[in-house]
Amino acid sequence: MCRHHIQSIETVIILHINAIKLNRVLSPKKSISNCRGFLLLIFYPRCNILLLVAGTKIKYYEVIRLIKTAKQKRQERLIEIIKEDPFVTDETLSEKLEVSIQTIRLDRMALSIPELRARIKNVAKDSYDKVRTISHSEIVGELIDLELNKRAISTLDTDDNMVFEKTKIVKGHYIFAMAESLALSVIDADVAITGVANLKYRIPVKAGEKLVAKASVIHIKNFEYYVHVFIQVHDEQVFRSKFIMKAV
Repeated sequence: MCRHHIQSIETVIILHINAIKLNRVLSPKKSISNCRGFLLLIFYPRCNILLLVAGTKIKYYEVIRLIKTAKQKRQERLIEIIKEDPFVTDETLSEKLEVSIQTIRLDRMALSIPELRARIKNVAKDSYDKVRTISHSEIVGELIDLELNKRAISTLDTDDNMVFEKTKIVKGHYIFAMAESLALSVIDADVAITGVANLKYRIPVKAGEKLVAKASVIHIKNFEYYVHVFIQVHDEQVFRSKFIMKAV
């Protein structure tokens, strides 16, 4: 038996749900007790599982209710994250929600949310059909999401063919072309050109890194579209641009 300080009993309850179920089978009439901010864990060597002992005389049905509430909150948060970032991976979801990848997959199945590859494929097909200003082949990277005159998202997998031989850093024109083509794609017009571009390369990009570009239409005035494009690797911004695109 060991004593371990915690900040959130609810979090630990979620992490040890299997242990609680096991203990319920072994001793179904016991209550669960704690000692003010401390957590008692009992190890079952035969099953290789830690038993959660927490709360002030909490009965089992109360623990199960807490587990269900926590699960519901987690699944609601999972839906929010995927809505904000449709190509987020199960690994990233696991880190953000602090549960195992298996739990994330079970949650997705329960919520009828497809895996990443299927989500991207479904969204991308609809997005390409909306593009008006340029042809599909002229988009640098893969268009993931598009809402004309509002926002767009694309990704680009970099490789050794895109880098300078000496430094192995991705050449700037690939990054710019990704941003510019996305800025053009988001405009709801038959023809558009780049009027003004303000750029900043923040961090060098190396071969093998996946670029994620997000475009937002900030303002529309007459036939001018003010579009901001930010490009990231993971959660770190590597490039930002401000365009004034002109419909002609």
